[in-house]
Amino acid sequence: MAAGCLAVFAAGLRRRLAAREPAGGLLPDVAAAGLLLTAALLLVGGGVSTELYWDLLHLSETDPDTVAALAALYSTFPWVWPGAGLSAGAVAVAGLRRRSVSRWLAVFSLVMALLVLVTQAVPLQYLALAPTALWATVAGLAFALERRGLGN
Repeated sequence: MAAGCLAVFAAGLRRRLAAREPAGGLLPDVAAAGLLLTAALLLVGGGVSTELYWDLLHLSETDPDTVAALAALYSTFPWVWPGAGLSAGAVAVAGLRRRSVSRWLAVFSLVMALLVLVTQAVPLQYLALAPTALWATVAGLAFALERRGLGN
């Protein structure tokens, strides 16, 4: 479900930024690509997690090498979040350089992108979910309110 929501948000974010950025600019595509990368990895991670869960429930019937391989893959999935951090960074650049988004959202996006970066640089990768989810929620609400004429 989260992957689907991120994919829809990526499309809307790209359209929103493309309408305000110079024609042919990379920022709308970078912002969308980061979220689409995260969405794709969430789908893959969900599949691996499900397979690992079922294999561990039926350990007597499962090949130990399969479990070991799935566990190794499972350990890489905390790295799913940098794509969303890239998107937040692109929104920050769009807002701070060209005023394509409100200044407060640009600053908020920059802070969230930096928090994602910090969690990826230290062994706390799963914590990146918090700034990623917060950024996507706040940015989505800001865009929705602005569209309705309620935001700045």
